[in-house]
Amino acid sequence: MSSADRSMAGLQAEAAALHARVRELEDIEKAHARAVEALRKSEQQLRAIAQGSPVVLFAVDRDGCISVCEGKPLERLGVRSQDVLGRSAREAFANVPQALAELERALAGETVTASLNIRERSFEIWYSPVRDQQGEITGVIGVANDVTERNRLHAQLLQSQKLQSIGTLAGGVAHDFGNLLAVIIGNLSIVLRKDSTPPKVKELLRDVMDAAERASALTRQLLAFARGGLQKPVPTNLNRHVESVLQLIRRTTPRQIDLVVDLAAHLPQIIADPAQMEQVIMNLCLNAVEASRPPSRIELSTACEDLDAKQSTALGLSPGRYVRLEVRDRGCGMDADTVQRVFDPFFTTKPTGRGMGLAATQGIVHSHKGQIRMKSAVNKGTTVSVWLPVAPWETLQQGVLSQTGWSALPRGKETILLVDEHVSELQMAEANLSSLGYCTIARADLASALEFLDTNSDDIDLVLLDVGVSHSPRVSAMKQVRKRCPQAPIFLTGRSVTHASLRRLRRQGAMGFLRKPYELPELAASVRSCLDTAPGTRSAS
Repeated sequence: MSSADRSMAGLQAEAAALHARVRELEDIEKAHARAVEALRKSEQQLRAIAQGSPVVLFAVDRDGCISVCEGKPLERLGVRSQDVLGRSAREAFANVPQALAELERALAGETVTASLNIRERSFEIWYSPVRDQQGEITGVIGVANDVTERNRLHAQLLQSQKLQSIGTLAGGVAHDFGNLLAVIIGNLSIVLRKDSTPPKVKELLRDVMDAAERASALTRQLLAFARGGLQKPVPTNLNRHVESVLQLIRRTTPRQIDLVVDLAAHLPQIIADPAQMEQVIMNLCLNAVEASRPPSRIELSTACEDLDAKQSTALGLSPGRYVRLEVRDRGCGMDADTVQRVFDPFFTTKPTGRGMGLAATQGIVHSHKGQIRMKSAVNKGTTVSVWLPVAPWETLQQGVLSQTGWSALPRGKETILLVDEHVSELQMAEANLSSLGYCTIARADLASALEFLDTNSDDIDLVLLDVGVSHSPRVSAMKQVRKRCPQAPIFLTGRSVTHASLRRLRRQGAMGFLRKPYELPELAASVRSCLDTAPGTRSAS
């Protein structure tokens, strides 16, 4: 082979090698491009994950410069990631000295866990130092978890537990206090109805009755807070009760305080306990008067509102029509911290207050499936709004509430067995029913009542039974009385009976329930109605 041929072969071999090298470099370049693209996509995915993360992920280099800061909680703080990236953490968080102190500890090599409040949000933050192969600190990484909602729910749980325990205490106090009031009010009503009582004595006794009724109102407040009392809901026009309460409020309100009333015409009815509605209105009006300094102005208004889904959700109600009661004063007002606590039981801003008024008011409103809200500012006054659901039209068509006055009370000659372990209440009920013409037989314990019924049940036209009488753990007092006296209706009295318990007692044969303390018109109407409507009862001759 000639030298030229050898030279040509060498060049071809070099060209082939060069061509192979080029293809190799092209493959390397393509692999590099794929790797770069994969890295870019991976970075995008990681950034998207970080941006959508329920926690804030952050990183700071050894000089304190922020290199990573992503997460959904940033939106709640009004912070954008691009606003802090590249900035010094010492500059960005200059107004949060606690955060800077914890960061410095992490840059010094300490792993730190801390709680921090920023812009009304609560965070749990974890800081961890980052080290290189030589063990030198190159920066800090961390996670900030927004626990605001969790803390709020925890606080609600604690508040619910506190209210439950206080409610149990309040219900017990109200029960015992009510026993005393029942005797006082019942016996006063007997003496006041006697013609032989001197007028001056009657006047003094009426003052005592007024005081007893105010004490009874306090008992209803405690029961309303405890939500253990049984309501008497009827179709109710709220305007009528506002006007009734205002007649009392105007007598005690200084003339320099104007009471301005704006009641909506043709206000729809609600299904409510009238006494409890007046208690709500009275509490709100008295608070407004006490917060006002003459000269001033208090405004009361009612209206009908249709709440849409957004409005009702904000109030914690179901969408629909509501009657709104609003009481607005221009008094001293309260700061935000005080407003947060005004519905707590036993919390009061008054030097001699009991702190049960607004707690009971809230309990009543909630038990009527309504809502109450308060807005206030120091030296600008307070506005309290109450929403109560409008009664369905079908309910409004049901019977009219009967109201029996002190005159022309229903009477009778039937024989009534009274069973009540509270001797003073038993004597009061016996005297009241005897004054209406009934033949009464009183027994202060279940055993003696059952013994009487064993031989005299045919003579009994009605059994008036207190639900609190002691009975066998296995057989209720109701069942034992029913077994011995199957022909006579049984009417119940007592306090704090739940709806579930009353339904059970009705299934066992109870004709109705009268809550203590009661007045004579209520007792007379209930007894007469039970005797007249019970199947198979004998007519009085």
